[in-house]
Order: sequence, then structure tokens, then C-alpha cells
Amino acid sequence: MGTHAEAHYSPEQQKLRFASEVHARTSKDERVIIHYPHLGARKEFWYYIDRNYDEIQSLQELDKHKSTLPRSVLILDERMLSAADRLVFDRLIQAHPVTFFDNFTLIDLRSTAPRAQSFTFQPGRMSLAYRWFVSHKYPPLSLVRHAYLPGECEALTFGVPVATDEAIDEPTEARLMPCYHDLLVDRGQDALAGAIAQDLTKPLTPLDRALGSARVVGAGMRAGKLDVAIAPAGAETGELRYQLSRDGKIGANISSSLGIPTPARWKSGHLYVDHIELPAGRWDIELQLIDPAPAAAKKVLAATPLGTFVR
Repeated sequence: MGTHAEAHYSPEQQKLRFASEVHARTSKDERVIIHYPHLGARKEFWYYIDRNYDEIQSLQELDKHKSTLPRSVLILDERMLSAADRLVFDRLIQAHPVTFFDNFTLIDLRSTAPRAQSFTFQPGRMSLAYRWFVSHKYPPLSLVRHAYLPGECEALTFGVPVATDEAIDEPTEARLMPCYHDLLVDRGQDALAGAIAQDLTKPLTPLDRALGSARVVGAGMRAGKLDVAIAPAGAETGELRYQLSRDGKIGANISSSLGIPTPARWKSGHLYVDHIELPAGRWDIELQLIDPAPAAAKKVLAATPLGTFVR
């Protein structure tokens, strides 16, 4: 396997192992929908899938295959999703099971029971026969249960059940740390989760203020944004909003970021850290839960002051 003299050659071994797994998880009567810009046109990839397939250029094209979606799986590369595709992806994983093989992703459109799980590729032992007939350079790859945090954290934000029986490593990306904390809580690893929570809130000004049944435990400016740490006791009613005032006059109302779940999906024991872009100036900020119904005219259901912040 591979052209050893060409330093830039890649056998794309993980992608081909993924294709083999797609084949194993489907039958000859089912179809595979391939996101072509993500997964390319190498003939080996088609060979290992060995299923009837449809190619799409974007997830908006799924409507063209409505008649066969209930007997199809969709495959793509989570890292390559465009902003427009990610909106569709988020809707799909709330309705169907998703399995991550590192960044390679399979959404099972045959099922309507959403759940997220992950595998990683692990090099195996090369037997003498494998070295002779396959490759002496590239070892065989096996699949091992291991959390793929970018995908599973996105699923967790939308309230999708996430597997808790996988190995999990601390992420190198700071944005994934609150989710890492929540996954540790769901695994019952409370001591480690507590240490992570301390690290997350250490740069913030400590607070202990009620917002409904939740507690706001910290707030502060960091990297030009307002960070707010919320420890929920469970689901809340309404939407999260920041009301900015100056000299007693309301200057702006800002919705929460997309990086934390909506209050209806809040879970006891989790820790949510919201990152809010503020307009320039000095602001008195109040955190609110509001009724989003048009007839309610943005009625405030709960509120707590966060303090005065300058950007």
C-alpha cells in the first residue's frame, strides 16, 4: 500500500477504513449518500464502500433523494462542513443517530432515534502475511470506542443523547472544555469534573446569583468578550438574553451564543460558559430569561444583575 518514494503520497488509510465500515453497516438493498466535496473521488473509496450510492455537493441537495432517504446513510467529513451545511447537519443529528469515526461521519437516516457515539482509528499488529500481501509500512487499522469531542459536543448542545462508555481525553481546544466537563459529569467522574469547573471559572469574577433555579457562578471579560458561567439545576423556561443599560437607559438586548444549549435543554450538574460579543463602551448588564412567545412581548421570567463591564 502506498508509493514509498513519494513523500507527499497519502494512502488515506483512515478514509478507506471508514469506507469499509460503511459497507459493513449497510446492506446491498440500501444506499449511501456521499458528500462528494468532503470525501473525493478516489476509486479505492468507491471500491471499499461497494454499495449503491448518490453523490451530493451540499446537504441542501438531500431533498432530491427524498424517496430513498429512509433506506440511506449519509457520510461526510465533520471538519469540512460549511456554515450552510452545518445548519442542516445540526437538524439531522437531532433526528437521526450519528456515528463519528474521528472526523469522518455517518448519519443513519434509516433510524429516527437520535444518539451520538464515536470511534477512533488505532494501528494494529502487522502479521507476516499482512507485511507480505498488504503493506510493510502501513499497519492495519482497528476501530476503538473513543469520544470525538467536536462532534459529540455539538450533539450535546442540542440535547442529543451521547454515549458515555467511550474513552475520553482532555481537549486541546479551550472552546471544548465546558463540554468536556459535562461529559465527565455524565460519566460519573465528578472529581475530575470539579477540577475542570474550577479552571473554567478561575479567570472570572465569582458570583452566586439565582436565575430561576439556575445559579450564575461567574462573569468577566476575557479576550474582548463577556464570559458568563451558569450552573443549572435542570431545564428552565424561556430564552436567555443579556440586557445592556447605561445611565438607566436600555442600550441593547443580546441573545445568548449558539455555543450553549437553550434553557429548555439545561441539565443539572452541567456547566455552561457563554461568550458574548459586547458593543464598545461601559455597560450595566442584566441576565434574563424571557418568554419568546410573540403574544408575551418578551416578558421577563427571571433576571439577575451581572455587574458593570467595559469593552
